[in-house]
Amino acid sequence: MHSPKRCPFLMPVMADQLWMYPVSAYCCRPDQLPKVPARETFLNLCDSSSYLRCPDYRTRIRHGAEREGMASAPRS
Repeated sequence: MHSPKRCPFLMPVMADQLWMYPVSAYCCRPDQLPKVPARETFLNLCDSSSYLRCPDYRTRIRHGAEREGMASAPRS
């Protein structure tokens, strides 16, 4: 399976003056409030294929797989 070069939960920032520590994107998981990663986290984890190690990403993928499994389970 081919993974993207950066986290799929990253959303581009349109007005970087809003942030105390400017980064070009923020994290926006569907089940959480948006959050701005620390600059080092953004550079070393979010903006690289290393995002696969991110606890938030792994949690979201695990819960998504569980929901898909429940949806495809036969009903009695």
